[in-house]
Amino acid sequence: MRLRLENSSSSRAAMSCAAARNAAALPEITEARGVHLYLPMKAKGELDTAPLIELLLDMKKILMVPVVKGSEMVSGMLEAPVELQPSPLGNLQPRHPVPADESLLDAVLLPLLAVDRSGRRLGFGKGYYDRFLARLSREGFRPCRIGFAYSFQMTGCIPSDPWDQNLDILVHERGVVRFSENHP
Repeated sequence: MRLRLENSSSSRAAMSCAAARNAAALPEITEARGVHLYLPMKAKGELDTAPLIELLLDMKKILMVPVVKGSEMVSGMLEAPVELQPSPLGNLQPRHPVPADESLLDAVLLPLLAVDRSGRRLGFGKGYYDRFLARLSREGFRPCRIGFAYSFQMTGCIPSDPWDQNLDILVHERGVVRFSENHP
């Protein structure tokens, strides 16, 4: 997280725009009906999804964002205009979320602290995304799991637990990394 905050806000904005262009060009995004993406915790320097949201709206994608309810995360529709409020995680979420049809999800963009060369993702340790993706799998849905982060967040081996959900793809400002063994 320190490295993210060491970059200037203008540098982070430029990297966010570059990563957004890379994500929007992915076949997994261009062919998707619905895309679930996070709203960033800007105080923690997360890659900003606003440029990507603009591109996806232009592409007429159905957009969904995380809505935290207790220890679980569900999808809420992201439609303009939307009033946002802080979530228990510290990012923003819709104040009055409209439930989303998660069966339309073809791609989920996830924030992360680090990711290794096998697609193992380190989050903030609360397990919201792991439980969310596991629930979708139990319900018969397997959207493409896309990490959206800075290139410097790639690291060596990250230990994993049986409940951890690996990424299929990582998108960053410099390009795309595919973890082919993870995607069905």
